[in-house]
Amino acid sequence: TIPENIVKGDLVDASDFLPTMLEASGISVPDDYILDGRSFFQQIIGKDGNPREWIYFYFDPNSPRMRRPVIEFVREKEWKLYSDGRMFNALNDPDEKKSISINSSHQTKIVYEKLSKILNEIKA
Repeated sequence: TIPENIVKGDLVDASDFLPTMLEASGISVPDDYILDGRSFFQQIIGKDGNPREWIYFYFDPNSPRMRRPVIEFVREKEWKLYSDGRMFNALNDPDEKKSISINSSHQTKIVYEKLSKILNEIKA
């Protein structure tokens, strides 16, 4: 049963939906089948589950009509770093109006280094 009136602030990635639907349906994933996502079913039913620390997003429009650049970022609950170096406080600036300088504080420098490392590991 899914409890009423519960809102979770956990990060969820598009790749998490398949494992969540499988768990909700009681379907086991074969050991040799690799899923990138992780189930958030436990959070849906009010338990702690296994929330993500960060999510990665990559979109390449690859359409001559769109003529837009690749969008790539990594996000944790509070911070979002784009592959072009722009960083935003996702909680205080959800519309991304003001990019944060990585040198604005010791905390932002630490977050920038952490998220940059994740981006670089994914690209490797």
